[in-house]
Parts: sequence; structure tokens; C-alpha cells
Amino acid sequence: MNINPPIPSPKIAIETKTLAKNYKTFDNFQKNIIQASDKKIDNNSYKELVSIDGMGDISVQNLINYFVDNNEKISDLVLELDIQEYQINTTKSMISDKTIVFTGTLTKMKRDEAKTLAEKLGAKISSSISKKTDFLICGENAGSKAKKAKDLGVSILTEQEFINIEEKAFSGKKTAPKNNPDDKKDKKDKEDKKDSEQISLF
Repeated sequence: MNINPPIPSPKIAIETKTLAKNYKTFDNFQKNIIQASDKKIDNNSYKELVSIDGMGDISVQNLINYFVDNNEKISDLVLELDIQEYQINTTKSMISDKTIVFTGTLTKMKRDEAKTLAEKLGAKISSSISKKTDFLICGENAGSKAKKAKDLGVSILTEQEFINIEEKAFSGKKTAPKNNPDDKKDKKDKEDKKDSEQISLF
């Protein structure tokens, strides 16, 4: 299928997989982008979009403009593609399906490492505190986000408590024993020895 002129890429500062993690399917993503473009209402779709970790007002507006300006072309292109639902292998934990925010300086791991770990534990990462936030992970020198979390009644965890959640989640995953060729050899040697002992009795 030829699209003339070609559709330019949107000017946003985050990877597309970050959006895929949040919306799971392209249909859901496109629907929310169009809803976010409606400035006549108190827009929950816009608030959700701007709260995604790494997004900001400028990136959000660029993304909205991109889809509004190219919506017909994009819709035609989607009909020609097989877009799969985004899936990630996660480990069940206390923060699975919860929205979490990081603030302050983490001392035991880098911020990006902590975010990756949280996603593996099934959490959804946000950059701002709201009523929809479930947990705030606080490092050292936490600022205004900690105060806002307290005001909204958001549960606050220390970095160590976050690490404890990880250790508890992964400690329950047992690794299947690997087949050791030496084990098979030992078993065969024992069987041969047993056969030899039985033969000597006759």
C-alpha cells in the first residue's frame, strides 16, 4: 500500500513501547488520543496521557496533533497491518496492576533499573501523583511528590520496602532442575553393578 505523501514521525521524547505498555492495543491508544484532543471537557484521556512516565505537555500536544492531522491516513494504514496486542511477562507481586511513581534519589539502584523492575512486577509507571496513584516509592530527599501523596492518601514505600517486594515475588519462582549427564551416567553404573551382582549369584 502506497501512502502519498508519507506520514512523518511524531515528535515525542519517549519510546513507542512506553505507550504500548500503557494502552496495550492500538485501537485503545488511537481512541484515547482522539478523546484527548477534545479540549471542551475535563479530559481524563488527556490527564492519563500526560501522566505517562516520560511524557509532558509538549510531547502530548505533538502526539495529539500528529494523530488528528493524519488520522485518516493512519486508519487506512492500520487496515493493512496486523498490529499485535502488547504483552509482557510479569511476576505476580503486591504492586501488580498498580500505578506507581518514583521520587527522590535511589541509592541501591538506578532509576531506570527500578522502573524496569517495577514493570516486571506488573506495575504501571507514572510520572505524576494523582488520586489514581497506588504507591509512591521514595528515595532520599523526596520533595513535593511525597507531600502530595500524603495529602491524597497514597501509600508510600521506601526504596528498601520496594526491594523487599521484589525479593518476595521472585523468591517464589523455583527454577526447574537441569538434567545433568553425570546423573544419568551414575544411574547407569549403579544398574550395571546391580545386574553384575545378580549374575554372580548363579
